[in-house]
Amino acid sequence: MDVYTYEHICESLKSGKRPMVMNTETGDKGEVYLCGHGYFNVHVGDGSEVWPSHDCKQLED
Repeated sequence: MDVYTYEHICESLKSGKRPMVMNTETGDKGEVYLCGHGYFNVHVGDGSEVWPSHDCKQLED
């Protein structure tokens, strides 16, 4: 993921959106609820994980 896309996702969180991303290393999909310093905090199943943005791909809404 490029920096522009990362910043766009972080900005969308401020307006109440919860973008979906896929971890390209694991194939897992999750809902972003927090981001900072190049990482996403993502709800995955019943838990949460922290993924580096360079390992993520934004999924369409």
